[in-house]
Amino acid sequence: PAPDQFDPSLTPLVFVLHGANRDADKYFSEAMATGEVERLGLFLLVPRLSEELFPKRAGYNFGHWFAEDCARWHERGKSELPDTRPIEETAFAALERTFDVARAAAGSQATTYTLFGHSAGAQFAHRFA
Repeated sequence: PAPDQFDPSLTPLVFVLHGANRDADKYFSEAMATGEVERLGLFLLVPRLSEELFPKRAGYNFGHWFAEDCARWHERGKSELPDTRPIEETAFAALERTFDVARAAAGSQATTYTLFGHSAGAQFAHRFA
């Protein structure tokens, strides 16, 4: 719909999750440049999950779920996964908080959202689901 016909209370919310390069701005710009976001009437959310807050693979690909980096855990002779963090400290919880804030700011009535990820973002989406 045209911007003057946009009704944020009825608009579907769609998260796009960047890859390991953490270049959310690029994903947002490219998605908007196609015109499809506006044509489909989507509320696009493209958060940047920073290296500072969610370091390395464990911080992003694994949703900051584990208390230490679990990448290639089995190759280091470990048979069990490391301890997990409290859910509130995970990147998964950060995504939920982002949804809540965006929904409130837009006056949206949405109770669900669509999640799309590329590369590391797809790994995050898969583990989140």
